[in-house]
Amino acid sequence: ALPILKVGVIVSKSTLTGVQLPGPTLSQLQVRKGITVAAAFSLDNCGSDAMCTFMKSTLGSSAQFQLLSTIESASSFSLSAGVADINLGKGVTLTKAALEFQVGTETSVGLTCSFALDDPPLEFTGAVRTNLAELEVSMTMNGIWEKAFGLDFLAFGNAHFSASLIPAAATLTAFEIGGEIRIGKSSLAAS
Repeated sequence: ALPILKVGVIVSKSTLTGVQLPGPTLSQLQVRKGITVAAAFSLDNCGSDAMCTFMKSTLGSSAQFQLLSTIESASSFSLSAGVADINLGKGVTLTKAALEFQVGTETSVGLTCSFALDDPPLEFTGAVRTNLAELEVSMTMNGIWEKAFGLDFLAFGNAHFSASLIPAAATLTAFEIGGEIRIGKSSLAAS
C-alpha cells in the first residue's frame, strides 16, 4: 500500500444504498444486484514523494480518482472510470469526467464531463452516449449568468439541450432545448 493515498474500497454481492466511504465520489454509491467493486482515491499526505507532490500541485489538493464496476451476470457488466474535483485554474474546476461502458441487454459507451465556474457561479455538464445503434448528446448549464457579456439588462441560464439520432438512417429521434432568459425586468422560461 502506498502511504500517500487515501483509498476507499467496497465489494458487495447484495444490494446496498447510501454506502459511506472516504471521499465524496463514493458517498452516494447505489449498488445494484450482482457483485460491485468501487474504489476511490485522493492524494492526501504526499510526504517526500515527488510524483504525488507534482500531481497534487498540478491537479489540486482535492483531486479524486474513481472506479466502479458491476457484474450482474456472466453476460452483463458495467465499468465507469473517472476523475473529480480537478483544479483547472482561475476559478474553473473539473467536477467530473468519466468514461462508462455497459455490456448486456443494452451495450453502450459514454463520456460525461462537468465543470464549474466560480464567477459567474455556473456548472456545465455534457454527455455523449451510444448504444451502437443510436447516439445521444446532452448539455446543461446550471445557474443564472447575471449581467451576461457585461450587459446589465441581460441574464440567462438553467439551459439544457439534448438530441438523439440514428446515424445509419440519418434520423433525429429526439430533440429538446430550453432555459431561462431575462431582458430588463422581464423573464422567460422555455423548454
